[in-house]
Amino acid sequence: MKKIIFAVALFSLFGCTTAQQKESIKEVDLTTKTLASQPPDKPLLIDLTVSGKVYNVAGDIDYSRVRVVLPPGEMAMSDLARKLGMTRKPFVLGSFGDLGGPYFGLPPDAGTSSATCGDLLCECQGYADCNNLDRAGVCFKTSWGCNKVPGLPKGCVCLNKKGF
Repeated sequence: MKKIIFAVALFSLFGCTTAQQKESIKEVDLTTKTLASQPPDKPLLIDLTVSGKVYNVAGDIDYSRVRVVLPPGEMAMSDLARKLGMTRKPFVLGSFGDLGGPYFGLPPDAGTSSATCGDLLCECQGYADCNNLDRAGVCFKTSWGCNKVPGLPKGCVCLNKKGF
């Protein structure tokens, strides 16, 4: 009986933490409709230096209408999407902490794959590898993108600090 009570208490603790984490993160959809509501001469500005938001980026938006603020400075969404390898496909964008829950696109643990880094990007498959990559501090905390294309392997990329 004590084991059952302990298991229920443990489940309740982790269940509440996940629900609270999800409620404190705002999801923002970037769609053609979102961009149509912007004045044509004013790009939509996304500030990735501030945690608390996850951006669901549609694959068919006009990237030239969006600017992104990153720790090293501001850049066009088209440049960021190209650097992340995420052009013309849906992806989520945000900090590692905000993407960390399964509700926000970070893939479940994929086993024993490892993170790899190039000059500009680091890639990971699975929560454990992405968490290790985040803890190593090689990427900007707020510059993570995760694939949302159905049928493709789930994975994430982040901007390597050495590339900037």
